[in-house]
Amino acid sequence: MTQTIASCYSKIGDILSEEEDYNGVLANYNAALTCNEELKEMYNKIGDMLFNLGREDLAIIFYRKNNKLDSILYDSLINKAEKPTKI
Repeated sequence: MTQTIASCYSKIGDILSEEEDYNGVLANYNAALTCNEELKEMYNKIGDMLFNLGREDLAIIFYRKNNKLDSILYDSLINKAEKPTKI
């Protein structure tokens, strides 16, 4: 049952992504993870969304949870995340 609920949250997140409701996307992807922490693709989806929103620092955390990063991409993200951002 929790797998089905998690899948629903994931699909809602995908739909909201098309609508560019990024806060809604993250809320639904996180809800899917709450239902089933073993949904490895959710870690990637959240990481991708955070990366696209310019939150490389948080994206790295989610990518690490699924070991998605290869060493070249990892180094690139670390360097980008460590650069100070202008406000």
